[in-house]
Amino acid sequence: MRGDRPLYGRASLSMELLGLKRPGKGKKMATITVARLHKMLGELVESGQGRRPVCVNKATFWHPLESDGAVILEATEAKAETITMCDDDGWTATNKDGTEKTRKVFVIGGGHVQD
Repeated sequence: MRGDRPLYGRASLSMELLGLKRPGKGKKMATITVARLHKMLGELVESGQGRRPVCVNKATFWHPLESDGAVILEATEAKAETITMCDDDGWTATNKDGTEKTRKVFVIGGGHVQD
């Protein structure tokens, strides 16, 4: 637990789409294996999306012993997403025509949901 929030309170929709089970009370979420990640990346390459950058959603990774040096954490979700880009001062970046600037990426997450 982190404060009064459970570490694995609920699984994201992407976990259900990947066929991974929602954790029960006190159980960890399923870890992504090399074989599952290879299959997902292979499908992206076959569909012509092999040049997407790989990103990590840092906010989804958390461990109660991070302050003691636990820095290698398990990935529990991975999905292709379109994200909104930020400009140099933290605001949403815009294109010349005034629309939001977006980028297609492959995101790896740790399964921790912040409330």
